[in-house]
Amino acid sequence: MTLLWNLLLVCAFIGFVISGGLLFNKSHKSYFYLGVFVLVFAIETLDFLYLTSKLPDLYPNVYMLFYPICLLAGPVLLMHLTYLISDIQILLRTKLWHFTPFILFTGFTAYLFGYSGIERIKFTDSIYASVIQPLNYVKAIHVLFYAVLIIRLFIKNRLLLKSEKKQYFFILTLIYSITAVSVTVLTALMVSYSYFMIYFISTAAISLFAGYILYFKPHLLTQIRKKYSNTNLAKEFKLKTLVKMHAFFDESENLLNPKIDLQDLSKAIGEKKHHISQVLSDEMNSNFNDFVNKKRIDYAKLLLTNPRKAHLKILAIALESGFTNKSTFYRSFVKFSNCTPSEYKNKKGSQIIK
Repeated sequence: MTLLWNLLLVCAFIGFVISGGLLFNKSHKSYFYLGVFVLVFAIETLDFLYLTSKLPDLYPNVYMLFYPICLLAGPVLLMHLTYLISDIQILLRTKLWHFTPFILFTGFTAYLFGYSGIERIKFTDSIYASVIQPLNYVKAIHVLFYAVLIIRLFIKNRLLLKSEKKQYFFILTLIYSITAVSVTVLTALMVSYSYFMIYFISTAAISLFAGYILYFKPHLLTQIRKKYSNTNLAKEFKLKTLVKMHAFFDESENLLNPKIDLQDLSKAIGEKKHHISQVLSDEMNSNFNDFVNKKRIDYAKLLLTNPRKAHLKILAIALESGFTNKSTFYRSFVKFSNCTPSEYKNKKGSQIIK
């Protein structure tokens, strides 16, 4: 057991080094989330080693400090793999939804830190059966839930993944699923915490695998993404998709609907969201928001030069063009026209007079 304890200690410190390398890699968002994922497991491993040693007697103030941290692992791994598949922007509200359990858990256990370290240890021992163990069940269910989400993500996209990328995805999914099942079984059996060594050995494998990717194949994630972009979607398919997208937004009710999003477009033209994003990136060097906003700006230019609309203020033009506010309209107009709406209107007006 001492040998395994020391081995986990070494793996934890290796995890910190690996996470640092991943977090500072700016080439792709997936690196950042993988770095956070490895960091979470490194911290959780150190916390496990702390709890299974005599350190709580020496440093009682650290007790329960990192108790909720495992609730971050599933969400950040899911985001890492999502960004690996495509560059679709994950909405802030979606991110908050995934991190809500961690936030609630942290808030719920915050009252424990009103006690001193020694008092906290005694108090948590007294409420272990009524509070701490049920919370452990919640943590285990959370980890298992994200294992299911990640497996589902892999199954849904496995046919679109090239061999090297599929192997990478599969290995991470497999290791995380093993950790999820092991922690769930061990928690359900209510075994001694020292038995969780099995769980932490499997998490160490994740850190070492991430280290292999970082140091031996540092450009693997971005290279795979490019390979996927260039080979999975044929040129003919991309052009047909673009035609369908333009046709969809040629309908004014679609273009001017401020609530229209990528999901609506996907359903309307019968193509997957990440395929649409990939087509926009490859063929137009753009994303969904810029694609739609540019079309709306083109429509706004017609309104600005229409004598019948001369009485409308800029805000009214913005709203009639499908924008929800004046500031977004201004930013988009300047971005795609290199001038403000007023400047464009005055310039076109003077050209007409001449």
